[in-house]
Amino acid sequence: MPISNHISNAILLAYDGTLTFAGVLEKYFNVKGPKGEEIGISKWWNKETQDKYREDYGKRIIPSIERLYGPQKPMHEFMEDDLDAIIKEVDPQCKYMPSTRRHYEHLVWVVYRAGAEHSLYPDV
Repeated sequence: MPISNHISNAILLAYDGTLTFAGVLEKYFNVKGPKGEEIGISKWWNKETQDKYREDYGKRIIPSIERLYGPQKPMHEFMEDDLDAIIKEVDPQCKYMPSTRRHYEHLVWVVYRAGAEHSLYPDV
């Protein structure tokens, strides 16, 4: 199942024509290598985990990004403080267990790393 089923209202292209967080997520979530092997963001996750994480992106992370930065912020403009702010927005009252916060940190940072691995950021 494509990630787009969970982020259907998300904007994939930023105002400058580059990818947004949702765009990087959509483009690199399920990517196959030349031999058909999984090489995308979800490569280490089984189907059940992928489904759960799709839901986390669609219900928590993408809406948090849009509340903080609007739907069209280019991924290449995100700084570390912006990514940390997303985690705080997902859990504004800091009620999550530390392991749950680390889970959301992981989900945000794997998308950022996917962009870096594909040379989407000029300074990385």
